[in-house]
Amino acid sequence: MALTHHLHGEGFAFFRDVCLNIHPILSLLKSGERFGFYLESEKPYFRLKIELSSNGSTRTLLFPEQFQEYPETLSGKVRLKKFFPNQNLPYETVIEVEQSGFTEIINQILRVSYQMSGTVHVSKRSDQSLLLLKLSEAGGTEKIKITEENLKHDEELFLRFDSLLVPGESNPEELIKLFHQHGFEYLAQRTIRFHCDCSRERMIQNLDLYRQADPEPLFDENRKTVSLTCEYCKTEYLISAGELDPFLAVLN
Repeated sequence: MALTHHLHGEGFAFFRDVCLNIHPILSLLKSGERFGFYLESEKPYFRLKIELSSNGSTRTLLFPEQFQEYPETLSGKVRLKKFFPNQNLPYETVIEVEQSGFTEIINQILRVSYQMSGTVHVSKRSDQSLLLLKLSEAGGTEKIKITEENLKHDEELFLRFDSLLVPGESNPEELIKLFHQHGFEYLAQRTIRFHCDCSRERMIQNLDLYRQADPEPLFDENRKTVSLTCEYCKTEYLISAGELDPFLAVLN
């Protein structure tokens, strides 16, 4: 995904940390659900989209393309959308952020959108991250108080977990063995993969919608094709006039 956006230096490091912070939320998705993270940062200015599906597929968008910064804090708006199977409208949450670090933003997402108390820890020595959730006692709904003792306990846990990630082990079977040796029980796993569901048919549909809104003709004697590029995977589609709805051409 980083190569798709031509990231390097600080831009690559920031994109890495963002993805590693967001991807653990995949574990909270039930079968058929999808999650969209849309960051509209004003200070500094950039737009970031990350979309996850319960099957592990993910795609991203970063604008502007030349964004190569690593901002320690962000100010702007975060929109979260949870899509459920057999429901047309998603559940949406909007969070205003003001000079917030990205870890703080993720914690807000867990607290506001998922009503959970938890935090994500990104390893500094491997491209791995951990999501730690605090469950209320006996399945109750009472809020968990954040105290210095709790924070200290969390830090100790993260140091313990981080030591397990130092080797950078990525083989699922070896990871299961490693965590089992330290008293953890394996429950399930999902493979995360970059996947964009764009297609030629969808691009043609989008172009037809554009033509409905704009009466100016796209084609003439000198222009027989138009090029469209997917904003997620950068795949280019060359579409000819003959592939579009002829009825719209009559209207134009």
